[in-house]
Amino acid sequence: MIQVCYQLDDPETKKREIKGLLQACKNFGLKQGKIITYDSYDCFQVDGIVCELVPVIEFLN
Repeated sequence: MIQVCYQLDDPETKKREIKGLLQACKNFGLKQGKIITYDSYDCFQVDGIVCELVPVIEFLN
């Protein structure tokens, strides 16, 4: 599952985007998802689902 968001600096935006990714992953039975951002990188787990933040330049390479 892939979600796209320019920036996740705002806590409310980050919360909303992660919530959407988790819901989509759960609906499709997936154990991981990515949020493509302009320049953020992180990896964490929420409710058994691995969430990876990936900068767009890395995703496109």
